[in-house]
Amino acid sequence: MGVSPSPRGNSVQVQRHGGFTLIELMMVVLIAAILLGVGVPSFRSLIQDNRLKAHADVFVTTMNLARSEAIARNATVTVCSTSNGTGCSGTWSTGWIVFADVNGNGAVDAGDEVIRAVTNVPTGVQVLNIANNATIRFNSRGYRVDATGAVSVQFQDDRGATKCRAVDVNLIGRAGTRTNASGQPTCS
Repeated sequence: MGVSPSPRGNSVQVQRHGGFTLIELMMVVLIAAILLGVGVPSFRSLIQDNRLKAHADVFVTTMNLARSEAIARNATVTVCSTSNGTGCSGTWSTGWIVFADVNGNGAVDAGDEVIRAVTNVPTGVQVLNIANNATIRFNSRGYRVDATGAVSVQFQDDRGATKCRAVDVNLIGRAGTRTNASGQPTCS
């Protein structure tokens, strides 16, 4: 504290410095704790939603790449599940590859070029609904080969189908995320 002489005489006037009391500080900490307690669970859900959206978007980008490569190369291009990034194996939840399928058999053989490998699907994200672990193939016109209907791929985590992201690849090879009538992502 500083001491200064009073203009009225010899008396001494004490100056007070501003600050927070312990009670005021404890109230701020309490309010911050309440806000964090409410906000952190919502933030976790936001992170999970964004993780699913990001991987669904990567899948759409992969389908678009495969389709455009098939047209550009005037050849069949195949997308299949992979566990090692070099051949068709494993499940779609471990990753997928795009490759120029020279002989059109749906398998990586000598002479087939792997165009892109996606092997960074995070633990806990499941890729579902690809019948019998099938391949997705595009011909030189960009259409799906051996297609009998749209392929629907679902990305979900431990929250289940209520918070999943779905990607549809239609007969002419176009891929896009599925939304409901109000524009929200849906898997049904």
